[in-house]
Amino acid sequence: MFRAMSNELVLHDDSGKAFPHVVTALIAKRAELAGQIEHAQGEVKRLTIALDHVEETLRLFAPDIDVAAISPRPVPPAHQAFRGEVSRIILESLRTATGPLSTVQLTSRVMRETAWRCRKNAGARSDQSADPRGRTQDGI
Repeated sequence: MFRAMSNELVLHDDSGKAFPHVVTALIAKRAELAGQIEHAQGEVKRLTIALDHVEETLRLFAPDIDVAAISPRPVPPAHQAFRGEVSRIILESLRTATGPLSTVQLTSRVMRETAWRCRKNAGARSDQSADPRGRTQDGI
């Protein structure tokens, strides 16, 4: 039974025991979050080491540089586009198209363009023969 008590949701039956599926789900969620935290901490450590190496190399070439004055560049999440990027891709597709384009064709072009950027940033391209701008035989 669920009872609301002073803006709290009580997840137990009348005997006071918690529902087993609630406990199991919370344990699984906790394990998932703990795993994500461990992964993120490892990634932070790896990136910090890489940043230290770049800064030391930079100091070899420019000993007087103030690396603290270099502001970080914003990086979008892997599955998001930069501000205005989708509009730019769609408008460019419409300008260069020889005829009307369907929403499926436009969506395909946006997915191709942003996926190419993600693959390029990851250091691997699945289609080596593709045009770097994602164009295909049909011109989009």
